[in-house]
This record gives sequence, C-alpha cells and structure tokens, in this order.
Amino acid sequence: MKSFFSALLCMFVLFTPVNLYAKSGSSAHASEQKKSALKVKNTKQAAAIIKRLTKGKLLKIKKQNKQGNTVYRAKMLKADGRIVIKQLDARSGRLLGK
Repeated sequence: MKSFFSALLCMFVLFTPVNLYAKSGSSAHASEQKKSALKVKNTKQAAAIIKRLTKGKLLKIKKQNKQGNTVYRAKMLKADGRIVIKQLDARSGRLLGK
C-alpha cells in the first residue's frame, strides 16, 4: 500500500505542468516587457532627471506619446530668467534635441 502511494505521488510530480498559473497569450508578456524596458517609469522620476540635467527650476511637466514612444515634456526656468522646454525619452532616460 505504501509503495502504491509513493508511485502515485511520483506520477503526480512527473506529469504536473511546471507553471499552472501562467498567463496564456503573448500579448500579456509583450506588454510586460515593454513596461520593464522603460528607464523612466513615472513623472516624478522624469522630473528629477530633467532637473539634474538642466540645472533649473521645474515649472511644469507632462507625459506625452510621440510616435508610439513615451516622452516627458518639461518647462524649466533657468537661473538667467530664460524659460526652456526639455523633452526626456522614457525608454532611454536621455534628453531629446539639443
């Protein structure tokens, strides 16, 4: 009797799928990869990066979608009084343009 239960347990372990709770479909997996590929995940993080790279006071920041890419657009006040617009690419974490 003991060997019967041992054999039954071994068969259960051998023939049970490894991942019972995996999501079916590749679209869920693709969207998870795209989200994890972003270096800048939110507006607060984008603001910190832009402030550090631009050396000015942040007046306004907005998340935008440009040609399928997430971009953060920030209006900055420089020390000399000029207002400049900077754009940060969310995927690379780098400033766009000049």
